[in-house]
Amino acid sequence: MSLTVISPLPPPHPDTPRLLSIEDLDRHICRRLSRQQGALQNEERLQELIAAALTDIGVVFEREKRFGPSERVDFWIPAEGIAIEIKRRMAGLAALAQVGRYLGHPEVKGAVVIAMRFSETIPMMEGKPIRFISLWKFSVG
Repeated sequence: MSLTVISPLPPPHPDTPRLLSIEDLDRHICRRLSRQQGALQNEERLQELIAAALTDIGVVFEREKRFGPSERVDFWIPAEGIAIEIKRRMAGLAALAQVGRYLGHPEVKGAVVIAMRFSETIPMMEGKPIRFISLWKFSVG
C-alpha cells in the first residue's frame, strides 16, 4: 500500500477576497457596534459603522443593492451571497417577509438583519441561514 502525501494549498494571493461565514460576519459587526454605543441612535451613523466593520475585515460590498423594483437591501456582499438589512426600530413579520424576498433570489445565500429589537426570529428561511443582531444590547451600558 502506498501513501500519497498531499501538500497544503498555498496561501491565497492578498488581492483574492476571502470567503467569510455568516457567523464571522455577525461577530465582526457586533464587535464594531459594541465600541460605538452612542452612535446607534442615528441611522446614517449606523450605516457608516456597518460599512466600516465590513471594510475593516476586507469585505467587498455594495450599498443599496437592488434585487427588483421594490427590493433594495442595505448591504450586499456578492462574494459570499450575504444580504444585510438594517431596521432602526423593532423588526417584526414585515421585516421577515422583506428578508424572505431577498432570500428567494438564487444569488442570496444568507442574510443578517440588524434592528433595535425583534418580535420574531427564525434561524432559516428558504433553506438559507438568517442571523439577527439586536441593537438594544449595544445601546445600554
